[in-house]
Amino acid sequence: MTGTGSLTTSRSAVLRRAWANRRLRRVLAACLLFHVGEWASYVALLVYAYGEGGMRASSAIVLAQVVPAAVLASPAAAALSRLPTVQALALGYVAQAVTGGMVAGALLLDLPFPVVATLSAVFSVAITFTRPVHYAFLPEISDTTGELTAGNAASGIVEAVATLAGPLACGALVAVWSPGGVLAVMASGALVSAALVPRPSRRVVSAGVEEVWAAAPPRPGATAQLAEVLRDRPARVLCGLVGAEYALVGMMDILLVVLAFDRLGLDDSGPGWLNAAIGLGGLLGAAVTFVLVGQRRLAPALLAGAVAAGVPLALTGLIPSVWIALVLIALVGAGKTFFDVTQRTLVHRLLPDRLLGAVFGVQEALMMAGLAVGSVLAPVLVEVAGLGAAFAVAGLLLPLACLLALPPLSRQDAAAAVPADVVALLQAVPILAVLPPRLVERLARLSEPEVVAGGSVVVAEGQPGSLFYVVESGELAVSHGDVEVRRLGPGAWFGELALLRNCARTATVTAVSDVRLRAVDRETFLTALSGQPRSYGVAREHATEHYR
Repeated sequence: MTGTGSLTTSRSAVLRRAWANRRLRRVLAACLLFHVGEWASYVALLVYAYGEGGMRASSAIVLAQVVPAAVLASPAAAALSRLPTVQALALGYVAQAVTGGMVAGALLLDLPFPVVATLSAVFSVAITFTRPVHYAFLPEISDTTGELTAGNAASGIVEAVATLAGPLACGALVAVWSPGGVLAVMASGALVSAALVPRPSRRVVSAGVEEVWAAAPPRPGATAQLAEVLRDRPARVLCGLVGAEYALVGMMDILLVVLAFDRLGLDDSGPGWLNAAIGLGGLLGAAVTFVLVGQRRLAPALLAGAVAAGVPLALTGLIPSVWIALVLIALVGAGKTFFDVTQRTLVHRLLPDRLLGAVFGVQEALMMAGLAVGSVLAPVLVEVAGLGAAFAVAGLLLPLACLLALPPLSRQDAAAAVPADVVALLQAVPILAVLPPRLVERLARLSEPEVVAGGSVVVAEGQPGSLFYVVESGELAVSHGDVEVRRLGPGAWFGELALLRNCARTATVTAVSDVRLRAVDRETFLTALSGQPRSYGVAREHATEHYR
């Protein structure tokens, strides 16, 4: 009972701290407007297309949006990741406002269908800018991993609320205006989102610190980022699971229409009620995701979300009752949202920050591709095997994919556990103590233990340097030439100047006794300190006092 109570108290503290984060609140408010606009605009374009040419025109407008978005989402996200994340997020919202306004103008001016479809494709590509950048931005405005998990969970709630609010807003606006009016209002909402994006925090830079900024690793180009994502096994596995999830969603979109009309005998409002159940379930699933705060292992939760989304869907095609179908579909929505939040939290945990934009961009592309594949596959399955079998295939797709992915993800998940003693050691280092705890935890996770025998040289003056060291135990001597200048004991640190200034080692460090060290490689160290002038200032003061 004590452990459970402690964990509950810790979660409550994390949630209170997350709510107190003003930048996080602004980003979530902007994201809510984005998702409402995304849903409302999507439904409005379907309403417009159906009025122009029935189901065939509706399918054409969907393909016009999905195909270009699937092709361009990944390179667009990788290109945007070259910008400061705040600028990229605001730029995405402005792009949506402009392109959404163009579609609204085409609709209100009653321009030909091909023109509207073409502008809709451009608008859809602009929409893909936001999700990857939003989730890449969350780590920057979260001080701890718990706060980051809370931000992911809150983002899930925002998406679930928008699943309900977006179609409702569309229905209300279409009733008093037109589909073009919906697009016009939602384009205005995108401008509000851009205004809500928090401004970059002002940083005071100590004199002389600029000289070390050049040492920070440059941001890789878009092609290099995508190549690195494809080489990274956890990234490939997690992206593949997103593709499987949205193939399920694409199939479900079609199957629910067939279920409503052919199996349940509902009227034209039937598909809307079934989709509303997904949104209600999503709210439940998003609320449950707060249990992920403080969890050391996330792979089992990912599988649980996949099963919770898939199994009820597999059963839905066998149930002739409207109410039972609504309950099952709500469970699908809850499981999907829980899966989404867990998967994104795993991305944040397992992958370096520099790749987040590219990874979420690949996932955005696979979401669109999965929707297209699922929407094509569902009618074939219904025709060949019947509605019940089609629901079973759709429902089992994600759980089976997750089972196949579980062994490698579990190994990576276990390796990502943060060693508390190493975190405490690094947090006691002055140049690291000023970093957000989340970054210190990442350094602890990525650091490597080294054991050095007494009498051995750890670093040699004049040699190139690639590692930063913190002393766990033992004693070392620091010397310039043949002159010993000081001794280092547990908690001391060295090796930072060669990394920050991109120069040779400025001193020789020799183990006086057997020592245990924690070593952080150059790229990890500089990436953590990138944009942290306070760390550079502490390092400069330390160098002035001890080395010059």
